[in-house]
Amino acid sequence: MAQPTVQKNFRLPYNLAIRLENHSKESGKAQQDIVIQALKKYLNKEGRIMKYEVIIKHNGMDVASYPGLSEEESVQTAKKEASNKDCQVFVKWYRPSDGQHGYLNPDGNHAITGKAW
Repeated sequence: MAQPTVQKNFRLPYNLAIRLENHSKESGKAQQDIVIQALKKYLNKEGRIMKYEVIIKHNGMDVASYPGLSEEESVQTAKKEASNKDCQVFVKWYRPSDGQHGYLNPDGNHAITGKAW
């Protein structure tokens, strides 16, 4: 599932822009990728990024789980595990910033109630 993107333009302080440009040249990475990686690291450190866990159930019992995944990793894992028709696969999420939790459903919606993949 493609993730929607939003383009925001913002100004960087001159010294930070120079450091970003130099890091881009040294690493060979695009400046945009460097900024995205830094923002993800910052947000994760602050507990603002949701954590995902794929739960596999068989006959109503948890038989396996994959904790600590990103949203993208959890979707890929859930799709792969859902190919086994004997099991039910659920993706749970937890947002550390406010303690909220729920499920990521196959339609892409985050909800309090979960639907099997």
